[in-house]
This record gives sequence, structure tokens and C-alpha cells, in this order.
Amino acid sequence: MSSADTSKLTEHWEYQAQQIRIGDIATRDVARIGRSRTIGEAAVLMAERHISSVIVTDPDGHPWGGLTERDILRAMDEERPGTTQLADFMSAPVITVPPSMPMDVFSPMRMIEPLP
Repeated sequence: MSSADTSKLTEHWEYQAQQIRIGDIATRDVARIGRSRTIGEAAVLMAERHISSVIVTDPDGHPWGGLTERDILRAMDEERPGTTQLADFMSAPVITVPPSMPMDVFSPMRMIEPLP
């Protein structure tokens, strides 16, 4: 692909991304689990819903962190029992955006750092 073709493709993606809002594509039924729960409980929830991640919430139900299948595998690799608290392996903080935010904010071209 030529440089001109790449440039056209990038311009097209950025134009399309400006037209789409986060709320147009975001999942509305997000799986949540309280931060006082365990890795084992999160794994059961994820298996039941056939999903690969959950949002961990504070006592008021606000997003506090995220837990993925990879986090669960890391807990298993470290031979941590299913009773381990979510906070020990989840990622935090959660960054939220309004549904009205344009998708172009997350353009892949903006996320790629040039190699030295």
C-alpha cells in the first residue's frame, strides 16, 4: 500500500470515527461485580454470561476497576485460591467517557507511538 493510499485510508477512518459516538457502539448491559467479591465469584459470573471481563464496583455501584480473564489466569499462575479479593488482581482506576463523545478520540492512529 502506498503512502498516499495509507493517508486516504486514515482520513476516511477519522471522518467515519467523527460521525460515530461512543454511545452508538457501547455495550449497555455491562457485567458488574462488587469489589468485596472474590476472583472465584467473578470467574463464575464471567463463565455464566460468556464474557471475558467485568467491571468491579465500589459499594455505591460506581466503576472502581476492571477484571479480565487474563487477570484470573495471573491469579491462577500465582497459585492464589479462588477466595482472593478482586482488588489484588484487577486493573484500576476505570476511565469513563460520556456516550456523546465522538469515536475519533480513540482513533487507532492516535494510539500508535512511532518507533525510535
